[in-house]
Amino acid sequence: MAMTATQRVMLHVELQRAMTAFKSYVDERQEEPTVEPEDAVRASSDAMCLICLDALPSALAAESMEVTEDAHVALHCGHAYCKACIKQYVTTKIDNREIEAGQLTCPALDCKQPLDAMDLLKTTTEAAFLKYLRFQRDMEFEKMPHGRHCPSATCNAMIECNPSEKTFQCPTCKTKGCFKCGNTSHPFRTCDQALDRMYVSWERSVNASCATKAVSPCPNCSYRIWKNEGCQHMTCRKCRHEWCWCCGITWQYHNNWMAKRYCWLTQMLASRRWGPCLPVRIVTQSIALTLLTAGVFVGGVTVAASFVVGVPLALLYLVPRQLIRTFRRYRFGHKRVKLHYLAEKVQRGTHIFVHSESPLDWATVLPSLSTSGGWRGNNPQSGQYVAYVASPEHGSFVAYLSSAESTLLDATPGYFRAILMPSPTAALPPPGILDAIAPPNMQERRVALVYDTEEMVVPEVQTAVRTLADRNLHVQVLFVPRGELVTAPEYMTAVYAAIFNATPRQ
Repeated sequence: MAMTATQRVMLHVELQRAMTAFKSYVDERQEEPTVEPEDAVRASSDAMCLICLDALPSALAAESMEVTEDAHVALHCGHAYCKACIKQYVTTKIDNREIEAGQLTCPALDCKQPLDAMDLLKTTTEAAFLKYLRFQRDMEFEKMPHGRHCPSATCNAMIECNPSEKTFQCPTCKTKGCFKCGNTSHPFRTCDQALDRMYVSWERSVNASCATKAVSPCPNCSYRIWKNEGCQHMTCRKCRHEWCWCCGITWQYHNNWMAKRYCWLTQMLASRRWGPCLPVRIVTQSIALTLLTAGVFVGGVTVAASFVVGVPLALLYLVPRQLIRTFRRYRFGHKRVKLHYLAEKVQRGTHIFVHSESPLDWATVLPSLSTSGGWRGNNPQSGQYVAYVASPEHGSFVAYLSSAESTLLDATPGYFRAILMPSPTAALPPPGILDAIAPPNMQERRVALVYDTEEMVVPEVQTAVRTLADRNLHVQVLFVPRGELVTAPEYMTAVYAAIFNATPRQ
């Protein structure tokens, strides 16, 4: 807005007063024991401008604003620049209204000290400095929560309003304004309805021609902003508020997870893929939302129905089955082991060592323990009889019957190994025979001691168990009494069943 002659004269007087105050401030600062910028610049013989990186002119600028372009300027922080470079830098900052302490700073990367008024007097013209003072005054006024400008284009006076009243009146030109939007008072109309019709039509045309909104008010001060390029990080030139152009969230809180997801959703809804204009986008988004809602509803009903119907059916099937399994395990768990678990181990064979403390005719004793079979390798001299056993509970398998005269003890296969003891007081076979029955490389370190008597614990049984445990063997003591009417093959069938049933579950 153009300034009147009276306002320009008043600002010029303020400028002269400010210059006088700044010069007295410089005189006081010269008395401090610090290195002056001029001395610092003169001390460097190869000094150069930090903006254009050229050698500095030999002439040093004075404190007045009338400085030749071939001179250099030394700021109060000690850094020196060409007059033209620093003038363009400061003028650009002032034109962009970047005049706060963290914006109008020394251009050096390792400095960033704010420029004081003396630096501005040496680097700018009178018009730029007047603009700087006006911006400073406007910024201080805009920080007031109840401050408003006169809505008249010929006045623009600063007015401190009463927030309890909806309108205010300029004391200079008596123009009434709206406290909410700052425009001329508009009774019986809203703030949006009171906007200029030509401006409203222009804003609509611009927003319709762009993929996203191009004109939008500042979320803090409602200052209308036209965005034609750049990123989504916006800064209001009036109140310096920073926010995201897409979602409107303050930029300080825009980097968290929820804000980014909300911004992405806003951009997706504003995309032109939904249609070329806003009415078409509203229709397509409504249809998509309806289909999405219907899909979620159908999916929810399906899941609920599956849960309501499927859970009772699963309980009706699984609970009785589990109860039956538990009952069977409790009833038969200590007496039987299922065939599907023992099938693979039973097929690997069973090695039975028949121990006797007195000499026996093994050529007759071993074949008598089975109904079918033959000597291993068809050689009676091997002393090992191979019996073919058919059990109705465990199926058919091979049993190797050995004695102390057997020559193939260490080469006898079989998963199950047992020693058939003659009596509870009998001693174990010699260590050599024990090493042959259970060699050190045997994977399953398990041996069963079978006694032909009722269950009883005597010191000899405990000694036998400790001896085998010292050989790193897991011992199972089985008592299989033999009745008077039981034949030898029937007794061996009972021995096999006791060995198989004593196998632990896995």
